Amino acid sequence: MEDKSKVLVEMQEALEETRALNLLSDIEKTIDEQVNTLLKLHGGSCVAVSVEDGVLSVRLSGGCVGCPSSKITLMRLIQPIIQNAHPEISDVILVV
Repeated sequence: MEDKSKVLVEMQEALEETRALNLLSDIEKTIDEQVNTLLKLHGGSCVAVSVEDGVLSVRLSGGCVGCPSSKITLMRLIQPIIQNAHPEISDVILVV
């Protein structure tokens, strides 16, 4: 019986990991199609780093690195686009 329980737990973990990877892949597509097209106008770009417990971590590059407006860009551009397309995302944070 313990072996069956262990297998079920492992299957559940694998399913959750697959869902997270699918979500990250979908978010990457949204970033490429909606966010980066705008950031490229300023020589920047954004990549999704990870998703954990509804929190998306993103990294900015190019002209966005060190820009004093990067937090505003995150709050007023990136986060609304992501949350509109992926309501399961509760927050978007910048990572270095």
